[in-house]
Order: sequence, then C-alpha cells, then structure tokens
Amino acid sequence: ARNMNGKLELLEKTVSGDGLDLANALKGSNMIVSVPMKPVKIRDRPKNLNHTGRLEDFTNQDILDLIVFYNNDFGIVLEDDEEARRKKLLVFLTGSEELKQ
Repeated sequence: ARNMNGKLELLEKTVSGDGLDLANALKGSNMIVSVPMKPVKIRDRPKNLNHTGRLEDFTNQDILDLIVFYNNDFGIVLEDDEEARRKKLLVFLTGSEELKQ
C-alpha cells in the first residue's frame, strides 16, 4: 500500500476464501466477527470499512474485518494489544514498520 498524504491505501485481495476462522481465533470477548455479505474475489479491495486511512484510527474491530477480507492474520496472535496489531497490519500493507511521510 502506498502512503499518500499520510493515508494508507488498502491492497487488493490475493488469497482466496475468507478469514472467518482466523478472525474468530483472534477476537476478544467484546468483538464480533462479521460474515461478508457477498463473496470476495481475488483483486477486490475492502469497501465499507470505516477508516480514515490513518493507522492510528484502525480499531481491533477494523483489523478483524480486514483479517476476514484478506484471509490473512498478518502475523497477529491473540495476546497482541491493539497497537501491536496495528503495527503488524502496517507491515502487511507497506512492508515496513514505519509510515513514510
């Protein structure tokens, strides 16, 4: 994902299927895993995600939704806090742990 004007651009899907099982394994007790309304295809991009494109605005729920979408857990483990999950998402989207301005 490119960082244009400080915003993250979400990548195209590259792994078929959904990540429901992955997300369910990583959700906290106060989170729900949303089932996609329609099947997602390779090369689709996430839509209807309530985010500003700024890493600090991604919530645990947003990240779970992306896990389901991409069918990828981004290396996240259950014990990771929200900040650790954001960093792992950043590595997935950009290949780096730092936002380039």
